[in-house]
Amino acid sequence: MLDIRTRIAESDAAFEQLIKQLARVKGQLDLERARFQRVQKRQDFYQTEEFALINANIQDLTISMEETTSATSEREEKLQKALLEADAELTKLQKQALEETQLKENVAMLASRATSTAFQSASMRSTGTAL
Repeated sequence: MLDIRTRIAESDAAFEQLIKQLARVKGQLDLERARFQRVQKRQDFYQTEEFALINANIQDLTISMEETTSATSEREEKLQKALLEADAELTKLQKQALEETQLKENVAMLASRATSTAFQSASMRSTGTAL
């Protein structure tokens, strides 16, 4: 009878081990089922119209960004060209201003000499000496 009780105890212990293993396997199975469902939902989403619209919007935004970048580059080139033209015009005007200043100085110097010569000539005439 002791032998039967020992066998029953061993059988019960083995049964408990099987139940624990079954619980672990069931837990792993539940985890795998949950992963599979998430993957399935993701795949289902990729096949929806909503995803197609989102993807189309992303493509439209990408095209729009490329167009904006291109337009910005064109504007920058035009502005750079205008800046170079304005710089060239400024240099030209500065050169003209310098030339005008030099001409005015030359005219003033000539006028001063002419005035001096005229005074000397008038002074000599009044004293009766000729140049």
